[in-house]
Amino acid sequence: MATRQAMSICAPMISVFPHRPMIVADVEQCDRRSFGRTLQVRSCSATSHVAPLRRSGNYQPSLWTDERRQSLTNTSTVQQEEKRERIKVLTEQTRNLIREKQRVAEQLQLIDHLQQLGVAYHFKDEIADVLSRLHASLDHVSSQLKDDLHATALLFRLLRANGFSVSQDLLETFRDEKGNFEARCENQIRGLLSLYEASYLEKEGETLLKEAMDFATKQLKGFMEEGSVPETGGLREQMAHALQLPLNWRLERVQHRWFIEACSSGDNNINPLLLEFAKLDFNLVQDMYKSELRELSRWWSELGLPEKLPFFRDRLLENYTWALGFSYEPDSRRCRMIEAKACSMFNCIV
Repeated sequence: MATRQAMSICAPMISVFPHRPMIVADVEQCDRRSFGRTLQVRSCSATSHVAPLRRSGNYQPSLWTDERRQSLTNTSTVQQEEKRERIKVLTEQTRNLIREKQRVAEQLQLIDHLQQLGVAYHFKDEIADVLSRLHASLDHVSSQLKDDLHATALLFRLLRANGFSVSQDLLETFRDEKGNFEARCENQIRGLLSLYEASYLEKEGETLLKEAMDFATKQLKGFMEEGSVPETGGLREQMAHALQLPLNWRLERVQHRWFIEACSSGDNNINPLLLEFAKLDFNLVQDMYKSELRELSRWWSELGLPEKLPFFRDRLLENYTWALGFSYEPDSRRCRMIEAKACSMFNCIV
């Protein structure tokens, strides 16, 4: 019976694929009883209720279980309210600092500190106004900073990183007639560090920035190897951190945490008011992240996919961290939640 059924199924195969005799010959040479058993199993599988075996990627279970995610606790409501009140006061004081009439180099340093401390989102309009004024009078500003490598490179980085069109020629004043960087730049450690960070915002074909990157990297590594940079003041730590990975390649929120700790351990150039502001804001926003993660964890547990589909990657925390890297600001909560949920669902099929 099985043999006749097998032959009847194989017959149209010959007529459909007349140009592939090797396949037909192989089928004819198979053991008839083995072929019959195979056909019988295949025909029964259509009506069988046995769940098919799924291929597994051998993914390890997540270390962050729902119980562990729900155990993340926030500070008390009273403490959060106290932090909010203090942040309001510090926000106004910082806004006044931005509006004060300062030298260009001081304005640039203040904006850079606000961005690296993670509190610049409070002052988007004020920062945009300052950078717009500097960009509108760029020729005049660059002439004022022609002897200050640190301020010039910082100006270039802040303008380009914040969406302003600025040419690499802004750094041309620090090169000689042969196109090499002048000797006066070699001993400006903080200036070289700023030049190094600025060079990583190069566009295709900008040879000056590529040369600046090579020059600054070589000089900074030389200072590190010689041990000529003092341990105090935090400059050596910043150099080592930058050489490991440039600023604009890092995850912003992780960089904020590192910079706050680096400034707390002895950077004398930071305003204590800004440092207090950054610590309070970071801890308050961190509580918000914990609340979001607990909400996501409840949603994920109610779906029950890790139990129903044990063969896929259960990485809710990692997906939320990925979303956090794109949108860390408090008012981007909805964006983070959607991205984290979407990425978690993608992991079911990818």
